[in-house]
Amino acid sequence: MAISEEWAGGALPLGTYPVRIVSHNYRESAGNGTTWLSFGVESESGDSGKVDFAMTIKAFWRFIAFSKACNITEEEADKIEVRPWKPDYSPSAANAYHGKWFMAYVTLSEPNHEGKQYANVNNFGRVADDWKPKERVQRVTAEPAEAPARRLGDDSLPF
Repeated sequence: MAISEEWAGGALPLGTYPVRIVSHNYRESAGNGTTWLSFGVESESGDSGKVDFAMTIKAFWRFIAFSKACNITEEEADKIEVRPWKPDYSPSAANAYHGKWFMAYVTLSEPNHEGKQYANVNNFGRVADDWKPKERVQRVTAEPAEAPARRLGDDSLPF
């Protein structure tokens, strides 16, 4: 699942619930050249959205707090080479986050310049140590059974 730069990530319902990181993407702001790191997330019910981080020195505390909420270990953190002044654009830099669960606090954003509002992951926390994700039910679609051949003059026909 790729995260489009145009995607506003408004599919997550409002509330507090666990989400899993499924993807990541780097992008640069056209206005000031700020590098952003976006993580695509998915809830247990399959709703999807994203959480964004400005990779600047002033905002790096938020990324650190997010890393702790995702239970990134010190050993995993040592392998992550995302630096606010020069991020590592290699796919492996943020792969340690894929599959990690965290509690998402999803709220409605302030209206933008067009008056639109979106669901945002406004804050995050750790999931409980004893929490386990629900098993997803796989929907199986079977090929339709072939209808039995009918013979003319069959006495079982109602007409």
